[in-house]
Amino acid sequence: MEVEIISQEIIKPSLPTPDHLKIFKRSFIDQITGGYLVRFISFYPRKESKLKINEVTNQLKTSLSQTLTRYYPLAGIYKDDSTIECNDKGALFVTAHVHCNMNELINQPKFQQFHKLGTSSRFYGDGSFQVSVQFNTFSCGGVAIFTCFYHMIMDITTISVFLKCWAAMASGSQDHESAFFYPEYRSAVLFPVKDSVPFGFSVIIKSLSLNEGRSTRKRFVFSSAAISELKVKGSSDRVPDPTSVEVVSSFIWKHAMTAAKVVQGVQEPSVLVHAADMRRRMVPPLPEYSAGNIISMIIAEYDGIDECEVKFGRLVELLRVAKEENKNEFVPKIQSSKGYDVMMKFLEEWGEKCSRKGLNTYQFTCWCKMGLNEVDFGWGKPVWTSLVGGTEVESMYKNFVVLLDGSDGGIEAWLILEQQETAILENDQEFLAYASLNPGIIS
Repeated sequence: MEVEIISQEIIKPSLPTPDHLKIFKRSFIDQITGGYLVRFISFYPRKESKLKINEVTNQLKTSLSQTLTRYYPLAGIYKDDSTIECNDKGALFVTAHVHCNMNELINQPKFQQFHKLGTSSRFYGDGSFQVSVQFNTFSCGGVAIFTCFYHMIMDITTISVFLKCWAAMASGSQDHESAFFYPEYRSAVLFPVKDSVPFGFSVIIKSLSLNEGRSTRKRFVFSSAAISELKVKGSSDRVPDPTSVEVVSSFIWKHAMTAAKVVQGVQEPSVLVHAADMRRRMVPPLPEYSAGNIISMIIAEYDGIDECEVKFGRLVELLRVAKEENKNEFVPKIQSSKGYDVMMKFLEEWGEKCSRKGLNTYQFTCWCKMGLNEVDFGWGKPVWTSLVGGTEVESMYKNFVVLLDGSDGGIEAWLILEQQETAILENDQEFLAYASLNPGIIS
């Protein structure tokens, strides 16, 4: 697949950032989350009336510039662990033409090609950007928008609101004037840094996810019908009404543990770590447009090493209990004046626990109900929003799962597992009865 780069440009905010906003303080949650890239690509099929590419490109650039004025910290640069310098450096915007039809890529998704649709890794360090975009046109008239964000001062909720704001401005919708699209920057006030943060949760996760071999990325899709069946199968007196995310997460956890047992020869204790948006869990709750990394971790532990079989319903219960503990106990402590100390103690305890051998940890992050499949720049909603990356993971990290909305109300699960465990999962008939391996996209 040939991708021709047409232009590359830096988009600056439409208005200069006032002097009193030039220094943006990061919260302690921003600091412990660590920095990594969040990359995905949305595919938009050709419409009956062919898009005027030059006009659309200019419209995207202008509206991105206007959006960066509201999200001015994202146009700045990383100064130190606690500070973003809001110097209006801007965002990287690349236009490209793909010399093939869009269907050739997505009818049977070819992930090893997707990286060509995204900008080069010109990120942190000198000459870097927090936001990067590549606007791709296909020979058939379809388009794809690649977006890359540096997870420095924004979580997936902030990213989704940013994209919706940009799309509303690009499409000419008056929705962009609503309060929803004027971000609140209160994170550093709510979660102030007391001292320099010695380490973060991301360091802990990386330390126990490092894989000496190779890891493999696979996409599995759970249809809405399959999820309905899993809800019945996973329900119990303790959890009579499991959610879609609970049953899909627990089902993946169960079968990943089973695959690991086959490879390792023993059933080892396991931990599921689920990133959780704190906004709705806080008292009072924060609006969705509160910008920043406002997240915590839900941690469910399984120690059924004496059990002959991992029971699905029990895992659902463990996850539900962990969610309730997070909401009722952990989040209120984080909101208190001792929030920083509580978080540091939590990280220290988990750092010690996770350093022990013989513990399989699976990290989940959920992007469901974020509206990523509803971002309309004026030519309709995307037929599909996908992660970016090949089947082999160069980072060599494993046991990582991303959940996204499926096309029919289902859930897509992107799994990174060790190669042997992936091969076992791909032949696990009980797993495949509910999860389809990389089905095609019909545009």
